[in-house]
Amino acid sequence: MDKGPLQQLIDILYEAFDKLDARLAMQDLERIAVLVHRAMTVHARYFHTLEHVFSFSTSDDPIQALSACFHDIVYYQVDQGFHPDIEALVAPYIRQHNSGFMILDIIPQDDLAINLALDVFDFKPGHFLAPNNGLNEFLSALVMNRTLENIIAPQDLLKTTVCIEATIPFQGRNERGESHIEVLKKRLEAINQKYAFGFSREQIDDILKLAVNFSNKDTENFSEPDPGDFLDNTWKLLPESNPTLRWQGIYSVRDYRVAIQNMERFFSWLNPDLIFNRYLDEPPEEKYRQMVERAHLNVYTAREYLRVKLLAIAILEALVELTGGDAPLSLFTGSIPQGGEKSNYYEGYWHEPRVSSVTHEESIILRLLGSGRAHEVSFDLKNSPLSFFLFTRLGQPQINLLVREASAMFRGQITPQQFLSQIDAKIVAAVASACAEICFTRRERLMKLISELRRSEIA
Repeated sequence: MDKGPLQQLIDILYEAFDKLDARLAMQDLERIAVLVHRAMTVHARYFHTLEHVFSFSTSDDPIQALSACFHDIVYYQVDQGFHPDIEALVAPYIRQHNSGFMILDIIPQDDLAINLALDVFDFKPGHFLAPNNGLNEFLSALVMNRTLENIIAPQDLLKTTVCIEATIPFQGRNERGESHIEVLKKRLEAINQKYAFGFSREQIDDILKLAVNFSNKDTENFSEPDPGDFLDNTWKLLPESNPTLRWQGIYSVRDYRVAIQNMERFFSWLNPDLIFNRYLDEPPEEKYRQMVERAHLNVYTAREYLRVKLLAIAILEALVELTGGDAPLSLFTGSIPQGGEKSNYYEGYWHEPRVSSVTHEESIILRLLGSGRAHEVSFDLKNSPLSFFLFTRLGQPQINLLVREASAMFRGQITPQQFLSQIDAKIVAAVASACAEICFTRRERLMKLISELRRSEIA
């Protein structure tokens, strides 16, 4: 019989503790496993789950195994708060302040759990923890330290804390030109002296290499050789950061647009060169180069894919606004098929696509739109019939221009009518006709809009 997630978690923890010569009672092992399991199985999580923890299980290193179990145990924005067990561990050290938390001004000097976390993260009492700037990583490390401080050696607790700190993503060089890991090395050297841990220079280098390996494992999805697999995990992040998408069939056209828009904005901002860390020969130069190259392709693919999706939903949003206002997306597209059912989402409404010559990168996007991402999700279609239609009719350069116009519509700078007027009337009419077939309650208004589009085309 296959072991369940909780049993797998117990096995990982038991093996890690055993390798570190940590002795603990079975009830303590169970308590720790249950803590991690409860925190990581919150219904709001789609990507940062126990499956993500288990993806680290290929490592035989006990420090990485423990770091994996705890590094995402706090995800405040996604979980929309703290699990009671987690809150009990962090509450003595923080207070809520605006959209984040403040570390308390007075911290006991003999409290190893909090002081080790403060030193590794270079935070001070009274520091503001911003939601997107280390809050989750710091509090995850604090939960780990409080849970393990009487079980593993302080030196091992430091190593796990360094691993979690290294997962703060997309850190560029500072004003002195130092990388994230180079800055972390200075902190580690100071901590080694402060606590008299006795690490040699070589041992400090080994800790940093371990942290680099761990942080790169955390973001390894960016180096997927297949962009379809990469987008699979990207799509799992959408309902984590956009709670409305968790309600299948209920979220509105605007809800979906905002989710796609935010994700497109993220990929437009993201510098692929900042995704992976490197220190000395970890990872080896050739492997690192390959990881970065794949990250560039995946980020480019995701960005352009999302722009096509954004244009598609922008056209739908304009039609929706012109025929009665925002409404559930399913009103215009039908329900999302489940369990291998075939979708009738706009099937048969499009003419044969015009596929001109495309680049290798564009052919990847075309495949993803037509055939779909690697796996299905509950809140969205695997493939994108409308986006595929737009991509084959307009091409990427024209789509990028129209996305800028769509952004102006989202900001209220132009009207939905003005936005649609910049798109080939035949394309808009085709989309409106497909919507009219599905949305009975707006069919009359959509058909009227189609007539107006055809008259404007003749004129």
